[in-house]
Amino acid sequence: MAERRTHRRYDVWFPVQVDAGQLGTAVGISKDASAKGLRLDANADVIIGAPVRLRFRVSPHERPQDVDGTIVRVHRNRLEDSDWPYQLAVEFDDPEPTLDHRLATEASHQHPSASA
Repeated sequence: MAERRTHRRYDVWFPVQVDAGQLGTAVGISKDASAKGLRLDANADVIIGAPVRLRFRVSPHERPQDVDGTIVRVHRNRLEDSDWPYQLAVEFDDPEPTLDHRLATEASHQHPSASA
């Protein structure tokens, strides 16, 4: 299977709020992210194809950022008693060009031995 991703992905964790309009709001923790989307564990599922607005800050020192996107995958996590029972994948409507550098910087802070 050929790799379809066009943006580098970073193993970074940060809180994410998912606003799905009339479908409700979820919160979660990013698992990995790129300038084109992110994967997160969340406390609620959202239907595939739903438009969402994400609010997050990659680093605690940043201002919150709002990004529009679409839910492209939803999976139930294996642990039934988890605070984050669902895994969501969101593709951003437009790539966020400044995000790549911020993700790389935060990944190096969260995983300093990985960059050595």
